[in-house]
Amino acid sequence: MRTPQLCARTRWHTLLHLYDENFLRLLALFPHLPQFSGEWRSVLGADGAISVRLIARETHTAVIKLTHVEARNSTPDAYLRVYFDARQAEVTHFQSGAELRKLLAPNSDAKAIARRRLRLNLFLSKWLDFLADLGHHKGSWQRVDFEPANPEQSGLQR
Repeated sequence: MRTPQLCARTRWHTLLHLYDENFLRLLALFPHLPQFSGEWRSVLGADGAISVRLIARETHTAVIKLTHVEARNSTPDAYLRVYFDARQAEVTHFQSGAELRKLLAPNSDAKAIARRRLRLNLFLSKWLDFLADLGHHKGSWQRVDFEPANPEQSGLQR
């Protein structure tokens, strides 16, 4: 049986609602969000750590990198754009790669971009809930000194 397709208006409404919810989930997990700078880390024993790093900040927006650091590896890396005035947070991408460049190419299908944004932000919503369930909370964060030697280390592509 085929899954019913969401109409464009419903998909857009769902996506904006996810942006609102993700902002609230992120703020509950990391209340330093509106004022923070640099890098912060929450460590919970064997379950690894979460790292939040500020990539860029403007008056009403910030780009941050959220990483779940495990003992074996450092994945996933989510790049989020946070809109403080609108109280929304959206995933711009997970790590960087050819798939993102291909998707955002000038001839990309608008429906494919919308579906991808919806999937990415649904994943973020579930991931933030998972991190909160692990026990990461407002009292578990510590500031980490971090200054990238060059802009390429930040992971932000221009």
